[in-house]
Amino acid sequence: MARNRTLLSLLQDYRIETGASSNPAHNANARESQVQAIQKAQERLWRKHEWPFLRVRRFIDLQAGQRYYDTRGAKREDGTAAADLGIERLESIEVRWGEQWIPLCYGIGAAQYAEWDSDMGARSWPAERWQVYEDEQFEVWPIPSDNADPTTLEGRLRLTGIRDLRPLVSDDDRADLDDDLIVKWGALKALARAGSKDAQVVLDEAKQIEAGLTAGFTKSKTFSLAGRDSTPERRRRGPFRVHYRDNEPGVS
Repeated sequence: MARNRTLLSLLQDYRIETGASSNPAHNANARESQVQAIQKAQERLWRKHEWPFLRVRRFIDLQAGQRYYDTRGAKREDGTAAADLGIERLESIEVRWGEQWIPLCYGIGAAQYAEWDSDMGARSWPAERWQVYEDEQFEVWPIPSDNADPTTLEGRLRLTGIRDLRPLVSDDDRADLDDDLIVKWGALKALARAGSKDAQVVLDEAKQIEAGLTAGFTKSKTFSLAGRDSTPERRRRGPFRVHYRDNEPGVS
């Protein structure tokens, strides 16, 4: 069992598992459906579990006046583009404040907008809360009044979540998950359609491998709502914040 196996290797194993010819020339017409079976198996497994080796941290700098941010625009720590963290596997967001990373609470409601009305352009610093907006975007509250500092990193957001799977299309593309697990789950439908007596055996093997690999894992969630507790006791754990209102409604 191993990760990072090539698609070509997975195809060879899949053909052996399903009783097909191991000669690529004999599978020319079936290759597309075989690749799809492997891709779908890995995707289902990716969605089912919070794979710790796929957990990443990505970074976005708060910008003055910007209310919405795109998870796909988050970068690696070295500043290079990543575009591999979707909103559905986003687990938590923290903001750099002083020398600490402070969790942003999840949820923005009437009470928050009554304090700092984002629709009216009210701003403060730094952001305290976040929530999913639409597509791959999330909203921060209050709207930042300043830009993140590239030197001290104050105002930088740190996003934590399960990254996307790498493409698995070309022969030399590599799978993110265990090869045996992918192949066995991928082969099940073909074996069942063929009425193979081996289908139950392969199913049992797949379940056993999955149980062994994911022991102690939690099943995946859309996001963890980290920091959702907004009680005063929770808020006082972070550093003292000085807020000031910018563009307050009714004030020129």
